[in-house]
This record gives sequence, C-alpha cells and structure tokens, in this order.
Amino acid sequence: MTTCNKSPIDINFLNVVGYASRLSIFMLPTIVAPIFQTIDKEKYLMPPFRIKDGYLHGAVEVNEREAFELDAKGDVTLINKTFCAKNNFHLWIDQHFQVNYEYNQQVINTMEEISNKNFKMALRCFADKDFKEAERLVNIARNANPLTRGPLELKAAIRIINGNYEGAQTMKLLWENIDDDFDQRVNNIINGN
Repeated sequence: MTTCNKSPIDINFLNVVGYASRLSIFMLPTIVAPIFQTIDKEKYLMPPFRIKDGYLHGAVEVNEREAFELDAKGDVTLINKTFCAKNNFHLWIDQHFQVNYEYNQQVINTMEEISNKNFKMALRCFADKDFKEAERLVNIARNANPLTRGPLELKAAIRIINGNYEGAQTMKLLWENIDDDFDQRVNNIINGN
C-alpha cells in the first residue's frame, strides 16, 4: 500500500535502487530523481520528496511488489546496481545509459564538460553542413546543461536552415533571458561568424 513517510529518514540508512522516470536516448544525459530502498529492503521511497541536512522528508513509500509493478508499467526504472545513498550526491544517466551516482559538484562539472564538448562538435558539424549530426550533438549539449544559450541558438539556426521558422522561434522562447541579440547570434551561426 502506498503511503507518505511522516518521519525524516537518515539518508545514510538508504540505498539508491532506481530512478523515477523512463528515459529515451533523446533525453540523455540527465540528472534523475532517485528511488531509495531502506537497508532492511522493506520499503521503496519515491519522489516527490526533499532531502535536507542529510534526511529524506515526505517520500512516497511503496512495498517491493508495488515498486516492481511501477517498473513493469514503465513509470519508474529499477537498476541492477545499487548505491549507498549519500548526502549531496546526484543520480545521473549519461548519453550511453550508464547510471552514475556522484558528488553534486562533480556531476555539475561533468555535465558542463559533456555540454561544451558536444556543442563544439555540433558547431563543426553545422559548419560542414551535417545538420542531422549537429542536431543530435546539440541535443546532448542541451540535455547536459539546459542553462546555457549556445545550444538553443544552434538549434534555432538548424531550424532556420531546414525552413522551420516556427521551431526557431520556439528555441528563442525557451531562452528565459530573451534579449535583442538572440536573433543576431543565430544569424552569426548561420553565416559562420
């Protein structure tokens, strides 16, 4: 039976056994919400929850049967490898579906590296007029770091090249800090500047 845990649980007494989504290759890499399991393996703890000062608060509790049913329905993903839960760690899936559990800052640095590397390769592919590969690489860059504007500008440029002006406008709208030079920067990409 599904319930909400009322007492905070020390994160050090939990294992990470999955994540609360089903991913496709087009969504990777990404940070995911973990599914925890108590050390006695009696409870699975799922989002929504919050972790504060090393304690898990407000998680949805399910038993093993319910967890496996959710996995079979595709609502969650249970993983074969378990990790000892730690405070200030992120669970993330790389672009090859490899599951990683690392210190927060390390994950942020890795995601920035993945984003920068794939964005640079996407720009080269765009310059070589390999727009399909440029789109694939820029999607990886955007997934790894959605807070940078370069991938959105390149996606807008690809849309324009393909005659999808509405799609280009959508890329502009996705950038929350819309400013007057977004269109100019997209034109610079198209013109090789």
